[in-house]
Amino acid sequence: MNFSGLFFQEKDSKMSGKLSTLLKIQSFDLKISLLLYWILAALLFPFFRYKMYPDVISYISIAQKYLNGNVYEALNGYFAPMYSWLLMPLLLTGLPPLIAIKLLTLFIGMFSIISSAILMNKLEIHKPIQNIILLTLAPVMVYFVYAYNTPDLLLVCVLLFYFLYLFKNSYSSKTSNGFITGVLGGIAYLSKYYAFPFFLVHFPVINILHYYRSKTKHEKHQVRKNFLVGLIAFSILSGVWILAISLKYNEFTITTSAKYVYYIMEPGTKGHPVGYQGFFNPTSKDSKSAWEDPSKLIQHSWNPLKSINDIKHQIKLSLEFTQRVIDSFLAFSFFSFAILFSYLLIYLTPLNKNSLKRMHWFPLISLMIYASGFILVLPVERYLWIDAILILFMGGMVLEELFKSDFFTPHRKKILLSFFVLSFWIHPFQQLALEQNAEKDVWELSQVLKNKYHISGNFASFSKYKKPLYLAFFMDSKFYGAAREGCTGEELVQDLIKNDIDYFFVWGRPGNNFSFIDEKYPQLYRFEEITKGEIPTLRIFKIKKE
Repeated sequence: MNFSGLFFQEKDSKMSGKLSTLLKIQSFDLKISLLLYWILAALLFPFFRYKMYPDVISYISIAQKYLNGNVYEALNGYFAPMYSWLLMPLLLTGLPPLIAIKLLTLFIGMFSIISSAILMNKLEIHKPIQNIILLTLAPVMVYFVYAYNTPDLLLVCVLLFYFLYLFKNSYSSKTSNGFITGVLGGIAYLSKYYAFPFFLVHFPVINILHYYRSKTKHEKHQVRKNFLVGLIAFSILSGVWILAISLKYNEFTITTSAKYVYYIMEPGTKGHPVGYQGFFNPTSKDSKSAWEDPSKLIQHSWNPLKSINDIKHQIKLSLEFTQRVIDSFLAFSFFSFAILFSYLLIYLTPLNKNSLKRMHWFPLISLMIYASGFILVLPVERYLWIDAILILFMGGMVLEELFKSDFFTPHRKKILLSFFVLSFWIHPFQQLALEQNAEKDVWELSQVLKNKYHISGNFASFSKYKKPLYLAFFMDSKFYGAAREGCTGEELVQDLIKNDIDYFFVWGRPGNNFSFIDEKYPQLYRFEEITKGEIPTLRIFKIKKE
């Protein structure tokens, strides 16, 4: 692959001009990156039209509650509100909810690319390398959009704007910089609750670095002022929401997600309660399932410091989580750790007073602070997307320095650039290929069940959770979850009746084998099986009579 023709010539910079001459730079800028982004998004949209995730249903349902005026039930300590708030105007247009949330995420992806371009200027990345990064970023951002449709990308977008103001060389020149970073920190918290502890650690650390870099007493005073103003702005914005959800849960609450995560991590647990503890009523009359507020599933809290065994368990989990973070970084690019090591070696050594004043610390420290929190709680790749972008930026800065060497002839530059770009593309394209047409079969099944069997109401399933939840969403019904693990046939029947279930879904085991029903749950045959074997993989029992 030849990426040398994708640069943009910039005469104002001596460094950029030199690279432009060596690499025969032609026009490639933000507009072309955005065009590539939208073309890829449009081409791939039919293949991800029905892509679902349980959280997506919850965010849609929360937005609908706000629109219906049910604000109290919409208050949620597990799912942050900003994503649902932004979704509301699109729902008002009459767009199907799943289309609306994908369109919202596409616009968030677009603004993430724009903010990345602006931030690279603040990091003083030269234009030729910026354009390579923008080229690399377009397909990566499309993957972020279609992978989950959760607010993880929204958090990436907000944090990029937050970094944009906080990383400024001129940060100490205006009080407004402190105010804006505080506001953006509050918006980040309202986007994903993890941003709350991140801001409280990250904002002081970067301000300390700015203070250390300041040359005059006035600049140092302005940094202190910016820190205080930013902290006040963040406290007010986040405090209003904390007060609201604390009143709902009758206790001081920043988020309930941490408590839930620790509940499912404690020794002896089998994971999410919805997968094995039996049927759960939806959280309210307007809810689709109990997953709209998982914190209500918590039966007790786990303290990892309670005993020696609990501490050992937490250490074991932290080691496992560290490996997951490492694996995520390698998925972003197999050069990730080479980039980080090279970046540290080139820009931040030897460690002395001068090196500590370099702004190159900002992205590296931000990455480390953000990732370190997931050593304590369960990390998922999408939680670390902001680090992927920071690694991409730092990789570009490493390339800038490497290309100053006479060793890198134009031909060698082309080879290295090709490997650099491809390393960030491999995982996104692999995942997009694997997940194409995801949940399309579920949507098609929902249409058959609606149009041929005319079913709706309260659903439950024997063992699966996600698939019947998606069915319930497509069919505008409620889902009560999976049957209690290890229950007898008689207990299952009683649970179905007690929870007012209309239809009970049982998927066959490998080979469409349903013999386990005959052997362990013959009591189910008290109810009508409405498909009559016409759907080979599924049996549906009608629990309630007309």
